[in-house]
Amino acid sequence: MKTLYIVATPIGNLADISFRAVETLKSVDFIVAEDTRHTGILLKKHDIEAQLISFHAQSADTKSREIFARMDDNSAIAYVSDAGTPGISDPGYRLVREAIQQGIKVVPIPGPSALTTFLSAAGLPTDSFIFYGFLPHKKGRQTILQECRKSDRTSVFYESVHRFPKLLKELSEILDNSRIIVVGRELTKMHEEFFRGNLVEAIAHFTKENTKGEFVVAISPRDFSFQKTSEFPLEKGGEGDLLKSREKIDQIDAELLKLLAERMKISRKIAQIKQKAGLPKYIPEREVELIANLQNLNDSKLRDSDIEKIWLTILEISRGEVEKDW
Repeated sequence: MKTLYIVATPIGNLADISFRAVETLKSVDFIVAEDTRHTGILLKKHDIEAQLISFHAQSADTKSREIFARMDDNSAIAYVSDAGTPGISDPGYRLVREAIQQGIKVVPIPGPSALTTFLSAAGLPTDSFIFYGFLPHKKGRQTILQECRKSDRTSVFYESVHRFPKLLKELSEILDNSRIIVVGRELTKMHEEFFRGNLVEAIAHFTKENTKGEFVVAISPRDFSFQKTSEFPLEKGGEGDLLKSREKIDQIDAELLKLLAERMKISRKIAQIKQKAGLPKYIPEREVELIANLQNLNDSKLRDSDIEKIWLTILEISRGEVEKDW
């Protein structure tokens, strides 16, 4: 059966290629490359001897059909892009589409990708994000940037070295200056850099000297911040605050247990609520004892509203917000 291997290659550091990728490139009948000169350097590095055929963004659609026409029934070929995982903002998808239409088996050989490499270290929410590839130069560019401004998801795109300074200017006109952006430059290479900050800081940071290379850019969701989000920072002198919190917890211990006696069992849900609330590990010892007492009352299940009321009270005490004389 004819097989097309889609082989991910390094995005910078040539050592980032997998054993499976090397073995695949050594075994195929020939390699289709976005840039044969660029791929030749990689093959030489790993002692891979193979015939190279060019297929790039300017190649006609007939080129893919010509490539597959060279294959025998049991042939296997590989496609590699300039860098990273083929088919992600490069012409590889056209080759895959033609292979599918011809009934040729397509096998991915996973590996590096500028998109996932960047997101793994960006520090932005990645449970949901939108990837735009390379932004259009003119038509549709402003529409996309406006979408990013309104989005509650992380917005990611590639940008060329020549257009990056213009991008910062455009963003400064569209986004609030407090909006967080993250920029990955020269990922996995010697001069790899991650910038994280607002637009004012970005414009000040990126000068002519450090706007060389390849860029991945992300705009944070609205209302995102890198600032510490814990509600209970242990500041200087915080030990005294904890002692006060412990005293207040002691004061309302009886009241909380009375409430529990009226309602019965506490389940693991209270532990989950505690974790989501971000209560730090340095909880006053009396609070730990209180939690243990709550967990022992297991005749039946507390209502969610009861659990919420109990725990909100604990949180208020821990923050020193409760002034009521119990």
